Amino acid sequence: MKKKAAVILSASILISANGMVTETFAATADPAVTTMAATSTTTTSPTTTTEPATSTTSGTTTTSTTAPTTGTTTPTTGTTTTTTGTTAPTTGTTTTTTGTTTAPTSTTSTTTTTTTTSTLLKVGSTGDAVMKLQTDLKQLGYFTYPTITNYYGTVTRDAVMAFQLDYGLAADGMAGTMTQTAIARAVLKQSLLADSKSYIGVPYLWGGTTTAGFDCSGFVYFMFNKFGVTMPRYTSASLYTQGTSVSKTMLRPGDLVFFSIAGNGKVDHVGFYLGNGEFISALSSKGIYIQKMENNSYWTPRYLGARRVY
Repeated sequence: MKKKAAVILSASILISANGMVTETFAATADPAVTTMAATSTTTTSPTTTTEPATSTTSGTTTTSTTAPTTGTTTPTTGTTTTTTGTTAPTTGTTTTTTGTTTAPTSTTSTTTTTTTTSTLLKVGSTGDAVMKLQTDLKQLGYFTYPTITNYYGTVTRDAVMAFQLDYGLAADGMAGTMTQTAIARAVLKQSLLADSKSYIGVPYLWGGTTTAGFDCSGFVYFMFNKFGVTMPRYTSASLYTQGTSVSKTMLRPGDLVFFSIAGNGKVDHVGFYLGNGEFISALSSKGIYIQKMENNSYWTPRYLGARRVY
């Protein structure tokens, strides 16, 4: 007589630490019977919500909401192994991955300011800059070589040194930024003075700044601005506070010379120094006119000083 195999199903419920429920069914058989065990895995994955990230910029708060990131569940199906007399069920493994929100990165912009200065010219230097330097020095009467070259030799060095001595600069024979700037300004003032003579005879007009008529400070204002040197409309007394003081022995063409016509020690007249003891200015009696300031019974005792404003 044959016996029927008795199969008993037993159920167990497992609750994991992360809240997932796993229900496992296992078949138990008589040891003498070969039985196929089946494992069924049901996985419930929790949903993870990430809080909005808030970024603050310069006092203004901007809230950006990050969409919830749902954990990714990777179920692994249990593997069923069939052996004689023994059933070993394998429980599915659940892996949960929670999305990560990264805070925004702040970028700082850096502005770099670059200052360009003139190239230092010295013995051995060559090129167009040397030719320009020699041309300017020749125009001013310092470079005496017959022709302009593009080589900075001892003749150029000596010319630069002579200019530096005349203008109160360090006499090292090298043309750096300060020396090149002073030379360029001297050339401009030379042209300004040559042009100023074309206004000789223009009448005097108190407060005047045009060719219809000038007063002394108005003429200075007109000439500088005509040659691209921006200058406010100063009175002669105000001009006496501008620039740097220049001794009489260091006077150079284009410097401003000041006088006290009233003879009370207060500045009330200004003109351009021309060189050779002469100056040009707007006189109430003659308009634009050139006068001697040395060995002059009128102007010499009224002279107060000089300033280099450019």
